[in-house]
Amino acid sequence: MVNWARGTALGTHAHVLLIDSATKPGIICRFGDALRDFELLSPRPELYMCGVDLISETPQPAFPHLIERRSFTTLYASLTTGSDAVTS
Repeated sequence: MVNWARGTALGTHAHVLLIDSATKPGIICRFGDALRDFELLSPRPELYMCGVDLISETPQPAFPHLIERRSFTTLYASLTTGSDAVTS
């Protein structure tokens, strides 16, 4: 999973924002930790992970650099860093 994700747009970031609820805050963690342990970090069937850059310790989310989990079984990812992103 981690190696696959490194080939996506999300893989260009050292940190990841995990969001699994519209009403609760997400969490920011290291890329490897997020991708290796996302099932432990979120028990919900839908999960969104986007790249985060820490600039002067301030998180700057890169929302287009996304991996989306649907129903525990399907992952969609932005494969490019530009506006021509596709899913896989």
